[in-house]
Amino acid sequence: MITSIFLPLEGKEFEASSEQCFLLGYRATAMEFSKKKASSNLSDFNKSLDRGRNQDDQYMIQERMLEFSAGVKAGLRDLKILKGEYDDILLTKDFRKTRHVVIHLSEPPDVMSTGAIYPEYDFHGNKLQDLMDIQNTLSHLTLASFATSNGGP
Repeated sequence: MITSIFLPLEGKEFEASSEQCFLLGYRATAMEFSKKKASSNLSDFNKSLDRGRNQDDQYMIQERMLEFSAGVKAGLRDLKILKGEYDDILLTKDFRKTRHVVIHLSEPPDVMSTGAIYPEYDFHGNKLQDLMDIQNTLSHLTLASFATSNGGP
């Protein structure tokens, strides 16, 4: 099934079509969702990190693990919502619901990567969202850098 989902992206030259750009974002979102789920599964291990420590260290470690757990929980919540939106677009093939910017390079990039980020500030330093506010769903950006036959986007 993975092959058929990404065939428009991997089965032909990159043309920066709405579908191909969507699939890059979909792949990044699915990867981030998978990593966040794995991180949430570490909670039992994290609870044992204070074992054998003095009381002050135990308190500090438990405090950090509570903060970490709350952040992971909020991130997983946001990614579930985002992944659901991407799934709906994939099923309906209504790629107009997403936006993309493509920067063409004359040479392949030195680093090839994909992922999702939650920007806190714009390029002018204006605050876009508070990353510490775990009560609200955060807005995201997905990024991909990869090589093509004539450089890279």
